[in-house]
Amino acid sequence: MVRGVGREPEIFVREESGPGRGRTHALAPGRAVIGRDPGATVMLAGDDVSRVHAALDVTPEGLTVTDLGSKNGVYRDGAALVGATPLAHGDVIVVGGISLRVHHPGAQVDAALRRGGEVTVTRVRQVAPAEPGESLLLPAAATLGFAALVAALLLWQQ
Repeated sequence: MVRGVGREPEIFVREESGPGRGRTHALAPGRAVIGRDPGATVMLAGDDVSRVHAALDVTPEGLTVTDLGSKNGVYRDGAALVGATPLAHGDVIVVGGISLRVHHPGAQVDAALRRGGEVTVTRVRQVAPAEPGESLLLPAAATLGFAALVAALLLWQQ
C-alpha cells in the first residue's frame, strides 16, 4: 500500500524482489523515472540500479518502458528491452536486479480486446459541466443556425 492512502492507486508498479519487496509506487499519466536518485518517481534501493535507470511513459490506455542508458539494462522474460517497449497489465520487468510488476487496468482491458480480435478501442471522455456564469447561448445559436442552413439547402434542391 502507498503510505497515507487507504486503497491502492489505479496504476502502479510493485516491487516483487529486492530490499523494497512489496512496496507500491503509484503512477500518474506522464513520465515516471525509475532509479536510485531520491527524486525518481520509482526510487529503488539497489546497487545495480542506475541513478536514472529507465522511464515509464504512462497513459490511460497503457504504458511503455524505455532504458535511459543504464549500465545494467531493463529486462522482461530474460530479454533486454531496446527502445520504447509497451508493457501489459501483469508484466514483470527487471531493473538492476529488482523485479517490478505492472498494474494498469486500462492496459488489461486493451490487451483483452486485442486478444479477442478488436484492434480499435473507443474511449469516452467526460465533458466537464459548464461553469456557473458560462453561457450556452452561443453554441445553441450556432447549432440552430447550422440546422436552418441545412434545411434551406435541402428545400432549395427540390
